Amino acid sequence: MTANEPLSQQIYEAGMAYAEANRIASKLEGGKSIMLAKLSRDLGDMPVNAAERQVKASDDWAMYIKGMHDARYEADRLRLEYYRLRDMMTEWQSQQANERLIAKL
Repeated sequence: MTANEPLSQQIYEAGMAYAEANRIASKLEGGKSIMLAKLSRDLGDMPVNAAERQVKASDDWAMYIKGMHDARYEADRLRLEYYRLRDMMTEWQSQQANERLIAKL
């Protein structure tokens, strides 16, 4: 995305970037219980609560959670960029309408 592109194109690209980042973040969030079950299973035969406690204390779990949070942060950041560009378009349209009204007077 460059400043030379039309604002509508920038809005489209920002929206697509947000949609992709949101898809990734949602996939990680949705896979959280699957990852917990997989890591618990890999520990072998032990009570579920003990396995969950051990998994949640592991580096693998910490990395997964950090990645999930980082992905959500990136999606939120891209959503803000999309809204910022959309607001710029609305402001520009309003300014154009005001200029047309003044020109009629």
